[in-house]
Amino acid sequence: MAKLYGMDLGGSGIRYAELHPETLELVGLPTKIDLKEFKESRKLTDFLLSEIPIGSQVGIGAAGNLDPVNLVIAESPNVGLKGELDFPAALARSERTVALTNDMPAGMMGAAVSKMGLTPFWFTNHGSGYNAGYCSEGIPFGSDPLRPNQKVLFELGHVTFNPTKRMQSHSNGIREFVCPGSCGGINHLEAVAAGSSGNKLLSALLKTQKLNHWETLIFSNTMKRLGEDYRGQRIEQTTIDSLTPHVTSSDIFNAYRQSQKWPQDAIYEMQTEGVGLALATMASVFNAKPTPKYIVAIGSFALGERPLMQQARDRFVMGDYSAGLPSMRQAVRNANPTLVFHDDTYVVMKGGAANLIAATEPAKYKEMLRRVK
Repeated sequence: MAKLYGMDLGGSGIRYAELHPETLELVGLPTKIDLKEFKESRKLTDFLLSEIPIGSQVGIGAAGNLDPVNLVIAESPNVGLKGELDFPAALARSERTVALTNDMPAGMMGAAVSKMGLTPFWFTNHGSGYNAGYCSEGIPFGSDPLRPNQKVLFELGHVTFNPTKRMQSHSNGIREFVCPGSCGGINHLEAVAAGSSGNKLLSALLKTQKLNHWETLIFSNTMKRLGEDYRGQRIEQTTIDSLTPHVTSSDIFNAYRQSQKWPQDAIYEMQTEGVGLALATMASVFNAKPTPKYIVAIGSFALGERPLMQQARDRFVMGDYSAGLPSMRQAVRNANPTLVFHDDTYVVMKGGAANLIAATEPAKYKEMLRRVK
C-alpha cells in the first residue's frame, strides 16, 4: 500500500508527516522545517523529493495564492523564498500522487474527519492572521475536492469593521486600527482578531500618552533591557517604534495575567471585542441552516488565549454585535454553539490528506466521515 503524507505550509515553516491511510492518525512524529534554511524554492523542492518516497500520496494544505490544478503556489505569506513554489508539481511529476488546497479548507476537512466528528460547524482561525469558514458533511463551503478548478475563497480577515463602544472605551481615542503584516489596511478584522495585532495595538496606545514610567511595560526581556536604558526619560515615538516589534501577544497577555492594568488590559479588551466581532461576521457570512452547534477554533492565538476566546464567544452568542439579521442572532442564541479548540498543525496536515482522499476516493472519504459521527 502506498504511503500517505499530509503537509502543512504556512508562515515561515513547513510541516509534514506520514499518516495512517484509514484513520489519518500520525505515524511517528511530524517533521518541521524552517524555510530560512532554504534560500530558493528549488532547494526546498530537491529536499522534499529526497524525503517523500516515490509512489507516495501527498495531500498539501498551504497558505496563500495557489493553483490546485497545476499544483503551484504562486505566493505564500512570509515564506521568503525566491521564485514560485512548485514542489507540489515536482512531486507529482516524480511518481507521487499529489493534491493541493488552501490551508483553510484543509483545516476544515481535518476537523471533519477527526474523532470529534463535529459537522456541520463554523471554523475560525486566529494565528498570525485571521480567517473563517463553514463546513457541512465534510466539505468546506466554496471548495469541492472533486472540482479543484472551481473554488470560492473567503478573506474575512480583511472585512472592515466599526469599533464597538467597548473597544472605543479602551482605545484612548484610537479610531483607525492598522492591519498587521503586508496588508496595512485600516479597520480590517485582522487588526484586532489576529495574534500578530497585539504589538500594533500596543504601539498605537503608547503614542496616545506621554509616559515617564516603564514599570507597566515589562512584557519581555527586550523591554526590560530598554526599560533600564531609558528609565527616567520620556518615551519618544522613535523608541516606541523600535520597541514594540519585539513584543508578542504572548508577552502582552502574560503581563495581563500577572497584572490587569494599562496598557495590557486595554489590549485584552480590544482583542476580545475583535474576536467577538469576527465570530459575528463569520456567522453573518455563513448564515447556515441549521445553525451549527460547534465553532472549531485553530491558530496559535486561539489556542494560547482560550479564556479570551471563550469570553468573545459568549458575547457573540448573547448577541452583543449587530452583524446579521435579528432572526440569525436569535438562532445563534438558541443553538448556543460550543467552542472547540483544535491543534492547527496536525489538523491542516490531516486535512491536506483528507482532501486528496476526497478527490481520488470519494467513497472512502464518506466512510471516514461516517465513522466519526
